[in-house]
Amino acid sequence: MVPSASRGLSALSLSLENLTVWGTRINLGKRDTSQDV
Repeated sequence: MVPSASRGLSALSLSLENLTVWGTRINLGKRDTSQDV
């Protein structure tokens, strides 16, 4: 396997995980703000 390819895949998976985490955080934040209002 090519090291650069594996690095790209690992970076891609990490970025996807970060996106999902931030997405859930944003959704939770919207829910909290909506509840406050």
